[in-house]
Amino acid sequence: GRLAGVQDPASQFIYLIYLFSTRPGLLRVGSTVGFPLALPRTMDRYAYDVVDEQPLSTSFGTLQAFHLEPRPRGVKKSNELSVEMWIAPELRYLPVRIRIEQDPATFLDLMISQKPDLAAAPAVAPPPPVKTPRPTTSSPPTCPAQAAATPAPSAPPRPTLPSRAPS
Repeated sequence: GRLAGVQDPASQFIYLIYLFSTRPGLLRVGSTVGFPLALPRTMDRYAYDVVDEQPLSTSFGTLQAFHLEPRPRGVKKSNELSVEMWIAPELRYLPVRIRIEQDPATFLDLMISQKPDLAAAPAVAPPPPVKTPRPTTSSPPTCPAQAAATPAPSAPPRPTLPSRAPS
């Protein structure tokens, strides 16, 4: 059958942002987060261990970030990629550094280059909008005596078209 919560190589980053935003206690040294990951030729459970909290120097200052490493899954195949990431709680749990490695000599090491312009997050979800009935110009009578004394609202006058004179 299908595995619930399956991610792909790109969506895993969005999923982790969501996970840590909604459950920040999971982002602490010594914890592990896991989920099913679909790759081109396989689907399996993947896990990341939170191995360290460290400062990262960026072009806009130092950020405290949690370092996540993939949990070893046996013998690594020659074309298998591994992803390490550093998550910054102060930037709403964005990954601020991502290192994708094929082997020690073949890798990408991506670092955030500018501070994102983040809107303030609401402390709680805003309540849904309340639909209020539109006020009416006249209210219905509440008792028979008032009904007799209250004239019925008149209909607006109908527009009249000018009549044509017979030719």
